[in-house]
Amino acid sequence: VAFHAVVRAGSATEGEFLGSGVSHVVEHMLFKGTERRPVGAVEREARSYGGTSQGFTSYDTTRYPLTVNQPTWPQAADLLVDALFFPSMDPQEFSKERDVVLRELRFRRDDPSQVAWDLLFSNAYRVHPYRIPIIGEETLLLKLSPQDLRRYHAMHYLPNATAIAVVGAVDPAEVLRRFEELTEKI
Repeated sequence: VAFHAVVRAGSATEGEFLGSGVSHVVEHMLFKGTERRPVGAVEREARSYGGTSQGFTSYDTTRYPLTVNQPTWPQAADLLVDALFFPSMDPQEFSKERDVVLRELRFRRDDPSQVAWDLLFSNAYRVHPYRIPIIGEETLLLKLSPQDLRRYHAMHYLPNATAIAVVGAVDPAEVLRRFEELTEKI
C-alpha cells in the first residue's frame, strides 16, 4: 500500500521565514520522533512494516511518500498521521538536523548543475519567492530556532492544508474511516 502525503508548505510559503529553508528543516524533523515515538522510531517502524519512507520539499509543497506491506497499512496510517501532525521538534535533534541541512547546502555549492539552477531561478524570478533556493540561505538557516520550527509547523501542517493519497489493495471506505479516526482530535 502506498501513501503519499502532500502538505501545502514549501520554500515559497515560508512568509516571515522566507529564505531560511524552514520547510526543508521541518521535513527532516518529522522523521526525528513524535510525541508518542522516540527519536529513530519513525523510520524503524516504517521499515518494520516492510516499508520505505522519505520526504522532499519543493517550492510550494512538502511531500511524504510511504510504502508498506498491505497487512500493516492501518499501523502505517497511524505512523504517518503521528509524524505529520505531532512531531516532537526536539532541540537536540534540531541542532543535529540543522547541521545535516548545512552540509547539504554546502554540497549544493559544489554541484555545477545546482549552481546553474539557482542562478536561473534567481534571474527568472527577481521578486517571487522562487528566486530563493528551496534549501534556503546559510545565514538565515543559522538563525532558526526550535520555536521557529514549531510555529511554522503549527501554521502549515493542518488537515485542511494536507492531502493524503492511498493506493493499493485496501477498501477506500475503510481507509477513510481510519484517517477520520486518526485525525478526529486535530
